[in-house]
Amino acid sequence: MIATDTAHLVDDNGLQASVDQELGTRMMVDYLLELGHTRIAHLSGPHDWGDARSRRATFEATLAAHGLTPAAIVEGDWSPDSGFAAGPGLIEGTGATAVFSANDQMALGLVHYLSEVGLRVPDDVSVVGFDNTPESAHMIPPLTTVRQNFEKLGEMAIGSLLARIKGARVERETLRTQPSLVVRSSAGPRPATQRSR
Repeated sequence: MIATDTAHLVDDNGLQASVDQELGTRMMVDYLLELGHTRIAHLSGPHDWGDARSRRATFEATLAAHGLTPAAIVEGDWSPDSGFAAGPGLIEGTGATAVFSANDQMALGLVHYLSEVGLRVPDDVSVVGFDNTPESAHMIPPLTTVRQNFEKLGEMAIGSLLARIKGARVERETLRTQPSLVVRSSAGPRPATQRSR
């Protein structure tokens, strides 16, 4: 099983390979905290996706470890349209100075919404994503995000599979690759004054 949360389906001889979603989320939330943000909202993916559940749970746990609670949590469907539609729930009356989007596509829609209502990224609201899709570097402003190393994930999974084909005896195995933080210009220090909206 590759890049899935179906560990319960893998038998004692099975192989599961995935990106460390928890680490990627903690890295991003810690980065926003280092920038001084304490009112951070989350634009989550759909609850029926394992990665979305993992990112949301880790987001909440990381804030809780710092004595904080989410400014808001709104569920999207991974699409830019859902990111745009989530804007009011994430921003209006929440005091959020930063939003962690569970993927780059929803972040794109959210940035569009913020522009429509006259808020600047990152001067008024910082927006960060997850995935490091090719277009994330070309958003306005370029998106700070988490890179998932799918090439390394594939190499690890195929390497283990080939070793088994050649006769290596391996018990149930879980391989995890480490994501990395890609810092661009969509996140900045917490604004000195709180917005009124």
